[in-house]
This record gives sequence, structure tokens and C-alpha cells, in this order.
Amino acid sequence: MPGGSPAGAKDPGGNNLVSPRVFLSACCKARYRREWWGHCQETQRRSNRSEAAECKDYFGPGPKYNPGLPRRSEYLMSIDQHGLEQFLDALASRAPTPGGGSAASLMGAMGAALVAMVCQLTTGKGKYAGVEHEIQECLAQAEALRAQVTATHAQDIAAFDAVMAAYGLPRASDEEKAARGDAIQRALGVATEVPLRCARLCAEVLQVSGTVAKIGNLTVISDAGVAAMAAYAGLKSAALNVYINVPNLTDRTLADRSQREIEQLTAAADRAVVEIYQFVRGKV
Repeated sequence: MPGGSPAGAKDPGGNNLVSPRVFLSACCKARYRREWWGHCQETQRRSNRSEAAECKDYFGPGPKYNPGLPRRSEYLMSIDQHGLEQFLDALASRAPTPGGGSAASLMGAMGAALVAMVCQLTTGKGKYAGVEHEIQECLAQAEALRAQVTATHAQDIAAFDAVMAAYGLPRASDEEKAARGDAIQRALGVATEVPLRCARLCAEVLQVSGTVAKIGNLTVISDAGVAAMAAYAGLKSAALNVYINVPNLTDRTLADRSQREIEQLTAAADRAVVEIYQFVRGKV
């Protein structure tokens, strides 16, 4: 499902399909606004006006109270998840794609989406006026990273398919063997670069998640921590796809350069994720 479900797409049962990208975006926008407004209404009904006011200050005005408003879990389950389920079914199948590279992309995209959510719940709040400019920059960076890392999902599938196609080329004559070998090496080079690119992007998501954890809305600091963990998981997962391809490259300059870069990225991420996790854990 490289490009997400097309508009109006249906599954065999006639249900609308929603891509993981759309699903993540919807969750990012709706999750805490609806959950916390429901909490504020509960608080008001218990006549705890001070806590209700605090909730409103954090999350802004909510919709008119509706006793029938679903709880957060019920709301999320009401979203058409067939696109996400279809992706997970494909991931669990015997098909070679989507695979680990696509999963790494989705992890990184989830991290970026969570960073954006924390920024959205910080910007415009008087308590955080002093960091408004920085939060806006983090939000723009997170949204750009989300688009870029999501794109590596389709790129990874295309790169794997190219490798498989190259290995399937005829090799009856010396000329065919030479052409096949060249095609395989070109495809392996791309198959190494794509997860390396994903790892670079995840490293940036990890960095910005650390920033918003320190300056963002404390009420959602745990989400900034989850963003860091998702980005870290995406980076380390992408690294494995670099490592598995490097030994097969005959261009040792490319192989050594890719190996050095991924080792630098993973080493820096190992240090950063511990620092971010410990910082967040100290605040919750």
C-alpha cells in the first residue's frame, strides 16, 4: 500500500479504506482534544471548577457537552480502520513487501506525527508564549519529516522489487551475466540508500522530539517521549536493512561509506534516546 488508499477506495466488504497516513493524521488532531474535553466535562459535573478551568487552559475550548459523546477508545474504534488493518495484514502475509523497511518508515512517521501533536497542544497557550516561535519551528519540521519519512515506505518497496527483478534477469550468456550483475549492484545500491535515508530522517525526528519534550506542553510530555521511542525504533530498524545489504555491494567505497554513516547515526541515537527517556521519566 505504498501510496495509501485512493479516494473512495473500498474493501471487498464495501467499507471505506483509510491509509495509515490519514489514520495517523486524524488521531494526531482529535485524540487529546476530545479526550481531555470529555475529562473537563466530567470534572464540571463533579463541581470541581478549578480543575476544569485548568483543562480548558491546556487544551482550549471544546465542543458543547454531549452526554452521548463516546469515550476516547470508543471514538478511535469508530474510525474506519480498514486501511490500517489492510496494511498490517499485508505486513503479516507471506508477501515479501511490505516488510521491515515499510515498518521502519511507519515507526518514524508515527514519531513525527506525535511531535506535531505535542506542538499543536502547546502553540497558542499563554503559559508557553515564551517558546511559541520555537514550537512553531518544531511543528513545521515535524510535518516536513512526517511526509519525507512516509515517502520512504513506497521507496523501500520499489527498491526491493528492483532487486528481485535484477536477480530474475537471464544469465545464459556472458553478456547476460554481466548485464545481470550490473543491474543487481545498481539495485542493491538503491536498496542500501533508501533505509539509510529513512534512518537519517528518523534521527531528525528523534532530535526534535527531544526539543519538544523539554519545552512543550507538560501535560503531553509522555507523548513526546513516545515520539522519541518510535523514531528510535524506526532508525534502528532501518539500520538493519542497511547492514544486510552492505556485504553484497561490490562497490566497497559505497559500502564502507554507508556502514560508517549508519554506525554514526545509531551510536548518536543510542545516546539521545536514553537522555530523552530519562528526562521524560523524571517529569511523569
